[in-house]
Amino acid sequence: MAMIAFLRERIADPRERERDHRVQIAQLTHMLDQSQLRYNRLLDAPQPTAAPAPTPVPVSRPRRPANPCPRTLDFLREHPGPHSHGEVPAALELLQTPRHLLRHLVESGGLRRPEAGR
Repeated sequence: MAMIAFLRERIADPRERERDHRVQIAQLTHMLDQSQLRYNRLLDAPQPTAAPAPTPVPVSRPRRPANPCPRTLDFLREHPGPHSHGEVPAALELLQTPRHLLRHLVESGGLRRPEAGR
């Protein structure tokens, strides 16, 4: 009798495992079907229209002359006399103050500093 009970248990275990596996397969199949439905709904939904990316506007910068020394000398010849700090760059439309340019002109002999007292 013990042997028959033992064999019945051994036969029942694989049957229960098989039944549990089938239940688990059914649950996983249902979950997969649900996720596929959600995915298909997302694909069918209208896509949001993105605003077109703004095209970069090229910045136009004033071009520097290759050598601003002649222009500066011409300006100083045409307009003799003392000049304020910003007058020369404004008149010549320079991007920066001409301090370095004037120093270069003095060092190269193209321009003389006024003597003291004048």
